[in-house]
Amino acid sequence: LLLLSLSLASISELYFLGQKYAAAIFYGRAIHSFNIEGNTDAARQFLTTAWNLDRQDQYARTLVDINLFRLGQVINSSDIPADELRARFQDVLNETIQNGQAAVQLNRVDPANWMAFGRIYEAVIPFNISGASDLAFDAYKNAEPYSPTSPEPLLAQARIEAGRNDLPKAKELLRRANALKSDYVASRFLLAQVEATTGNMKEAITETQNALFLSPDDIGILFQLGLLF
Repeated sequence: LLLLSLSLASISELYFLGQKYAAAIFYGRAIHSFNIEGNTDAARQFLTTAWNLDRQDQYARTLVDINLFRLGQVINSSDIPADELRARFQDVLNETIQNGQAAVQLNRVDPANWMAFGRIYEAVIPFNISGASDLAFDAYKNAEPYSPTSPEPLLAQARIEAGRNDLPKAKELLRRANALKSDYVASRFLLAQVEATTGNMKEAITETQNALFLSPDDIGILFQLGLLF
């Protein structure tokens, strides 16, 4: 009986490890299909297979990114009737939200999962979906305690506040981001835009020059600095 139990345990372990190995292979194929071949549908199918074999938050999080790309493709479709376009948009959005929720439920302490969940709702803010900005902000806020040295959650929160026209709050968040990482170009560039919006042109130029110093070949920063001058 002991030998039989050990044999069954070994078989179960081999089966479990085999599933994980197969899932990793399908994940690799998905990344290759998306990044090298540009085949979004194949990447989604491979990732879904990997997810069904092994429930890893990394797989769910990558599905979020691929489905956000699909969402953009749906939005930019010009040859689809309006009713069908709305239905496709809703289907892809629902699937993306499910992927984001699954990633967070599997690992709530990984800030990357909260950031992926926030990106879903930030992506649909322009479509006036009720509560989207609040859900995005809350997700980014939840990422912050698990990534105390990263300015990325603060920058993401600032984007939401700037979009809601709460510019003082956006400034506060961006200054905190800059304090965490003084050479973070993205937060300095957004702070410059917020300062310009509030009419503080001197600070806007200074922050844009700081961003340009950190990224001297960035055409967007150069263009913005020219506009400010």
